[in-house]
Amino acid sequence: MRRAKEEYEREHAMQQRAAEEALRKAQMEAERIKAEAIQRAKQEAEILAERQRQQELAHERYEAKIEAERRLAVEAAAENARKEAMLRAQKEEMERRLAEEKALRQQQEQKELEAAAQAAAQQTYQSSLIANRSAEQAFTAQQEAISDQLKETRASSAQEKLAKTIQGLQARGAIRASERAGLTVNLLLADAERQSANARESINQALESASKQYTRNVEGLIAQRDSRRNQLQSNINQAYNQIPSLGSIILNTAAQGLSSYATLTA
Repeated sequence: MRRAKEEYEREHAMQQRAAEEALRKAQMEAERIKAEAIQRAKQEAEILAERQRQQELAHERYEAKIEAERRLAVEAAAENARKEAMLRAQKEEMERRLAEEKALRQQQEQKELEAAAQAAAQQTYQSSLIANRSAEQAFTAQQEAISDQLKETRASSAQEKLAKTIQGLQARGAIRASERAGLTVNLLLADAERQSANARESINQALESASKQYTRNVEGLIAQRDSRRNQLQSNINQAYNQIPSLGSIILNTAAQGLSSYATLTA
């Protein structure tokens, strides 16, 4: 029994030592596994950190590239805008110069046209003054001619009336000097007076007719003169209307000058 117990105890001790050894080995294996796990975790963490760092570096490089490209795009846009502004300014300057040159040419052409129109209008005005002066002189001459004719008619009529009056007086004197009877003498005297009166009346009617004809002739001359004057004024108006900027002023001056001359001549 004792031996069996010793065997048992020895076997039990061996089993215990084996268990302890197995436990020790298991603990060592666990420690090794744990260390390896820690090492792997550390390595993985380092790898992950490296990857994170690389990603961050890549992101930074990407951001830097994007920023550089953005700066380049901004600079290129600014340069393009500057060039466009310069081209636009050059174009505007060229257009402004062309517009100024065109305006100067138009002004010069306008001045030349105005000068030519003014010269033509002035020539028309001077010609109209001369024509109006000639018309006024012709009117005055014609009026004086028909006035002299009326004066001559009046003088002739007065002399004829005087002659008829003298003839009547002579006839009545001859009748009174005759030896005819009283009734016959009175009849002859009345007849002589009637003949003398009829002759004077005929002369008066002729003189009145001549006076009326004189009035009609003068009115006709005045109408011709006024028509000629209006035509000349119309020519002046048309000439000066070709000068828009100066037409109204010169037209008034010309009209006043022509009217003043006509008034003085009349």
